[in-house]
Amino acid sequence: MCQNCFIHTHTGYHDRQPFPLKQAEKAENYLNLAIQAAEYIDQFKVESEDGIWWRNTNNEAQLSISDFSNPNFFSGSAGILYFYNKLYQITHDASYLSIIRKASHYLTQHWQILAKLDIFDIAGAGMGLYGGIGGVGLIQLEIAENYDNEEALRSAQEIADYYLERAKQTDKGICWTGDSPLFHDSGILLFLIKAYQHFPSSRLLETIKSGVRYLIANGHRHIDNGLEINTVSAADKRDLPNWEFGSAGAGYLFGKTYELTHEQYFLQAAKDAAVFLVNLAVPQKEGYLIPYRTNGPQRQVFYLGNCHGAIGTSRFFYYLYQLTEDSYYLEQVEALTAGLISRGAPEHQSNGYWNTTTFCCGAAGFIHHFLGLYADNKKTLYLDLARRSAAVVLGNASRSEKGISFPIAFNRISPSELSTFTGFYDGAAGIATVLLELYQFESQRQLKWKRLIDDPFISLT
Repeated sequence: MCQNCFIHTHTGYHDRQPFPLKQAEKAENYLNLAIQAAEYIDQFKVESEDGIWWRNTNNEAQLSISDFSNPNFFSGSAGILYFYNKLYQITHDASYLSIIRKASHYLTQHWQILAKLDIFDIAGAGMGLYGGIGGVGLIQLEIAENYDNEEALRSAQEIADYYLERAKQTDKGICWTGDSPLFHDSGILLFLIKAYQHFPSSRLLETIKSGVRYLIANGHRHIDNGLEINTVSAADKRDLPNWEFGSAGAGYLFGKTYELTHEQYFLQAAKDAAVFLVNLAVPQKEGYLIPYRTNGPQRQVFYLGNCHGAIGTSRFFYYLYQLTEDSYYLEQVEALTAGLISRGAPEHQSNGYWNTTTFCCGAAGFIHHFLGLYADNKKTLYLDLARRSAAVVLGNASRSEKGISFPIAFNRISPSELSTFTGFYDGAAGIATVLLELYQFESQRQLKWKRLIDDPFISLT
């Protein structure tokens, strides 16, 4: 067992409370931890005649429900499959190939169930990217590319065709759920842009352009011409500005659409989304942060991670910098990083960043982000932040005879209510994946990490 891992009992959250820290003695510590996380995940594996899938729970009562399958990317089998894909690429252990093949096969048989599963009770999320069908398609394309898997490729094409057949024509363009975020139609469109690389057609291209126009047309224009992309439905307006549910994620999509079409209309929409976000900036001791919500008391809550915080929104600004070569957008990445550090991160908790090490909200997402920044521009601050974030992850690992898990407070208003999930965004699979990424860098002094379409950093393969 990894000597850098130990059981930690979490206590209640208070501002500036330090995370327990554990430094890696050598690069192999990261690899060993990831392998032991796979051992933990393995106890939730279910093998059936259709292949392999995983339960995502630490609730013993739910473990007895053998017929429930959650195929999504965020918390389910697609995200865990992505982890095993990376685990094989790092270790070259052939035993993982069988898991990859069988898990991909299961997804080909059962992705349709997601249309009826709304993750976190968010209506329409089962149609989208992270919690829905699009995420399965994204992972199937990854498996098709990496292993020349024709079945996975056909599955991804079926999903692309599914979206084409269910597109709803309106006077402002095409939509599916009628909702805007990456969790909904923006995510669908991001998958379709990736799918277009494999299945190009005029119909698919026009669907993408029309779908993005719909989102822009339904955005809210502010007096400064900032473009706010929120939920379309006035009855379900969440006022969440950042990556997964707001202008940051949608703006990233607009940039990707410009990259695909070279139409300035889409690039301008991305720039206008950036205007909206910068105007929300709340100064910190150094730099700034963008609040979790634009209105109400939660305007004083600052998530720092990928989902609703500085890490995810920096993805958007960094991508705009890549597209435009305008240093203004790189300055926003630097300002958000400074704001994150001003809150005491990654080592100290704060209001919105507590008891979590996940890819979604916590230190694992920090590792991935800062390694990407370092690989692109070699600024030593980013490598230092990645390593410091890794010390948080190692310090919060929990060891048992069943492997390594990571207790986290996923319910953001209950920082002492802990779970040990297995999924990519919410649990062990995502955390272990970024530890593999860090192992690769530390052992080889370079990063050869193929990235998904929602990731702006350079893919070195």
